[in-house]
Amino acid sequence: MEEDRTETTVTTRVIRPFKIIAIILAIIGAILLIVAIASSVWIRAVGFYQGLWKECFNGTRVLTTPSPGVPLPTGEPITCYKAMSSDWLHTCQAFEVVALILTIIGIICAIVAQVKGKSYSHFYKIGGILLIIAALCQVIALAVFPAKAIQEDIVLYRTNWELGWGYGMGWGVFLLQVVAGILLIFAPDKQEIYYSEKTYYQ
Repeated sequence: MEEDRTETTVTTRVIRPFKIIAIILAIIGAILLIVAIASSVWIRAVGFYQGLWKECFNGTRVLTTPSPGVPLPTGEPITCYKAMSSDWLHTCQAFEVVALILTIIGIICAIVAQVKGKSYSHFYKIGGILLIIAALCQVIALAVFPAKAIQEDIVLYRTNWELGWGYGMGWGVFLLQVVAGILLIFAPDKQEIYYSEKTYYQ
């Protein structure tokens, strides 16, 4: 008689909770960054709002006197147009797009490190560094936009202007990028969780 043979396969998986949290934060940040870049509400006033790509207003584009002294045509619908070309706006657009690209590449590096294991663990740091650089690009765009936007003729006489939700979302993305980048670079691998799967063949 042939002897029964038993074969046992043991698979050990490694879970790094801090790294997984970082990946989740980075993915959320990338999604919100896309929404922020596409938003047309980075700055707004009565009958007016503008983003990176469009400016929207009703009535006259440029006011010649401060808005409190001029009845704004608020009854007219707001129409959106392509934002007027300017060097500072192109700079903001470029930094935001670069930030998005670096964030996506950083996420891919982190996922590769998580899936491939210890031999690719250096990809965590690469991903973290890319996220920190993305955050720096983000903060440059967020600093330049309001400083320059309020000097433009379309905003100049529109008092009571304020920064919109798209701009605020940009700062939220910045925080997510920084936190995710720090976790990917500095979070200790000692917090790894090991578990095994056993398969028996008879």
